[in-house]
Amino acid sequence: MTELTNAPQKKQYFLPDLADIIFLVILWLILFIKENMLLADGSTGWHLVTGNYILQHHNIPHTDIMSYTFANKAWVAYEWLSDVLMAVLVKLGGLNLLNVVVASAIAFLVFLLYGRCRENGCNFAFAGFLSIIGAAIAAIHWLARPHIFTFFGVYIFSTLLERFHNNAITKKKLATALCLYMLLWANTHPAFLLGFVLIGIYLASSICKYFFLKPASTEAADQDKNRIKFLSFLLVLNVVASLCNPYGYHLYSYVANYLFKTNMIVAATDEFLSPIFHGAIQPLFLELLFALTIVGLVITKTKINLPSLLVYIVFAHLSLSAQRNMALYVIVALPFIARLYSSTQLDSNGGAIYNALKPSWQGFINRANILNIDFTEMERLCSYHLLPIITTAALILIAINSGKAFCCTYLQADFDKESKPDTTLTAIKQLHLDPYHGFSLDNWGGVIRYKLDYPVFIDDRADFYGQDFYLNYGKIIQLYPGWQSLLQKYQINWILLPKNSRLIEELKRDNNWKTAAEDQASVLIIKTTNTPD
Repeated sequence: MTELTNAPQKKQYFLPDLADIIFLVILWLILFIKENMLLADGSTGWHLVTGNYILQHHNIPHTDIMSYTFANKAWVAYEWLSDVLMAVLVKLGGLNLLNVVVASAIAFLVFLLYGRCRENGCNFAFAGFLSIIGAAIAAIHWLARPHIFTFFGVYIFSTLLERFHNNAITKKKLATALCLYMLLWANTHPAFLLGFVLIGIYLASSICKYFFLKPASTEAADQDKNRIKFLSFLLVLNVVASLCNPYGYHLYSYVANYLFKTNMIVAATDEFLSPIFHGAIQPLFLELLFALTIVGLVITKTKINLPSLLVYIVFAHLSLSAQRNMALYVIVALPFIARLYSSTQLDSNGGAIYNALKPSWQGFINRANILNIDFTEMERLCSYHLLPIITTAALILIAINSGKAFCCTYLQADFDKESKPDTTLTAIKQLHLDPYHGFSLDNWGGVIRYKLDYPVFIDDRADFYGQDFYLNYGKIIQLYPGWQSLLQKYQINWILLPKNSRLIEELKRDNNWKTAAEDQASVLIIKTTNTPD
């Protein structure tokens, strides 16, 4: 392998490096192996409905446009800009284009994470291993939804703040980049508050360093003081940038209400539940990253700075508090772990563990180091990344052309038919069922509203409907005492639920109801008489 280091220094335009291969593999897995994984959640439907509404009416809705149960209730469309962008993509190339763009963005994020691991001095093989493990963990929340902007927000803020801490970026560039992204982030996803958290961690670390660690000189003390002032100013700037949204400071009131007043409802939502460490692959890999972190902290020879350690701890806690946060943890954890293993006691240059090994093992480590040097040189020669660019461009063109190229269909994106209604929706339309007397699963509300243009009984905006209404919904679904009277109260004449629903099984035994249609995921059952239940 050493011959590579003596080869002519000629750039390879189309030869992919490991980052390119990781990008292409993830893109292939999402689009062709698990082709509808990004559309496995019904929330995408109501985001598209909102985006279409804004494009059609040229204004942002301030009252509900989804349900018939709360049609005039005030509503904050806090992700309005991402909804518009998603709707524009669908108008240009249908769900195929939305799928391709989101899949490409996810693959690009993993591509960037691999690059950061390498930038932090990590061996190429270990960086690739970390990227694969991280992708497997994050895949639990890979969906065509606005939180994709939070993925990149966490990456951009954590990366640039770390570079600033290491004096690798100027104050002007940092402030410009973070404020510009905050303008986008605050209008696309309410987790923009994480940007403040990240700045706050670096600010708090600088304050601790200034007050509790004696500066080496007066000049160093002045630098620490200036850094505190700048980070404080940067935090204020980002708060101001976040206020540039259609709701101004009222957006904060909404986020506070979402986090605290609807806690019981949110806590019952699957993605907000803690990881279940009983055989699922993502929690198992999460444990693996925790273990690698602990081992790395023990054997590393690299000095770890306080803010990066605090960022890691905060996001590790978030990952244990909700499954959806596991993807965010991956974004900050991979570069941190890579830094730990950039220089360890296993290294040949004076590592204590290395010196205690047998010569055969030392030889293996030496050969691995030579391989890494050669591979690093090869990556330098393959830095154009043209193959991912060309592949993405080709897929975008195919998506715009209805998923077809050269008389063959390559893309057929749709909501996941294994978990979402399909032919039953057609039956609802054909039977001319009154939308104002229907009842369906909350997570299907967005799909029904998007595909049928029907107002729904409920959808999965857990923060919107309120605790009392959600409790009534739960009573009906779970057949708790009083469920029959609730069906009468809401004048429900047709019900669309999963096949294994207890309510469906119960009503199948009732002569006042009959099955009208079924598909892979759902059963449509309609009332045959006006007789009270």
